[in-house]
Amino acid sequence: MRKAGCFALAMAIQMATTATIYGQTTLQSGTGFSAVCPKGWHGKTLHPGAIRFINFPDNKWQYSGQFPKDGAAITISDSPPGGHESTNPYGELMWRAQGVGGQIIQSSQDPARVEVIAEGDHYIMAAPEKDGYTFYAFLHYHNGDPQGEAYGHLLSEVIASIKREPGTARPSN
Repeated sequence: MRKAGCFALAMAIQMATTATIYGQTTLQSGTGFSAVCPKGWHGKTLHPGAIRFINFPDNKWQYSGQFPKDGAAITISDSPPGGHESTNPYGELMWRAQGVGGQIIQSSQDPARVEVIAEGDHYIMAAPEKDGYTFYAFLHYHNGDPQGEAYGHLLSEVIASIKREPGTARPSN
């Protein structure tokens, strides 16, 4: 009986962390922060500490991680892209930009932000500080998308919506 109860609890937790939400709903990260999903988009917790919002149906993701020509994705994480703690958010973003390849077209250290164009894709990466914690925000869309500027504004809105639950500490890696 106890084993079945643990299994049911584990399944409930898994379902909760992969639940999809739609438009202007606050999504919990599972590690003590939340962000508001842009209107017309939907999102889910990828794993504890990472939220992704997309503006296209889940079934449009391709195996390689690519998405439709008019699609975009915003990912928010409470840990650096390298998976280790860092005291240099700008350095972490530059590390990520090098991993993407392509040309850095804009960067700033305060606040930490890097914009990259690589093989048909456009990335904006930011490391905002909210409530004493550094978060990592990534916007990805295709070059030439007429909504590109609007996506940049949505990224700013999502960053502004990030909230840390009182009394929660960043999980250790």
